[in-house]
Amino acid sequence: MPQSIMTKTYALYLRMGIIPRIVRGNWKDGDYMYSHYYDDVQYTIDDFGDYEIDIDATYLLDCLEAREMLISRHHALIKEVYNYIKTKTKTHIWVRVNAGAQLNCTFGDNLGEVAHLRLDFVDDERKQEAVQRLQELLGIEVEVDFDRDNFTLIISDAESLEMFKEYENPSIEVVFLGDLKGGH
Repeated sequence: MPQSIMTKTYALYLRMGIIPRIVRGNWKDGDYMYSHYYDDVQYTIDDFGDYEIDIDATYLLDCLEAREMLISRHHALIKEVYNYIKTKTKTHIWVRVNAGAQLNCTFGDNLGEVAHLRLDFVDDERKQEAVQRLQELLGIEVEVDFDRDNFTLIISDAESLEMFKEYENPSIEVVFLGDLKGGH
């Protein structure tokens, strides 16, 4: 189904004074994903249709706030990965902003998700909450060091992993999702 501007989500952006663009290189699950370009990087926000159903703009607003933080803290790094993928794939790339305690984004194209970039926490309070949840989950006290200058790029599939064989950045550790799941 092609992306439409005839949605409640699109109308919400317009009411907020934001003019989103149709995503170039959108994928099959991006029906409610819209572009918000910055410095030639196609940042996107996608609530996966939640606003259409619930009329609750919380996640969209959280994503807009996360986008501002991503741009102010990490735009140069995001743009580097974006341009690397764009050069390798020779197609339109999007960077989906994800909201939550940890700043992160997903890179993709018309075939789907390529990689997930995990960055720093939104703030120290959310970092401490995450550490406490981890300790409760494990049932032990653990020393957790979330370095603000070292990040993880999680590659979604084996084809995309091949693309990143030559990628180098001392601030980014490249890992394969299959390895994290215990697969190969």
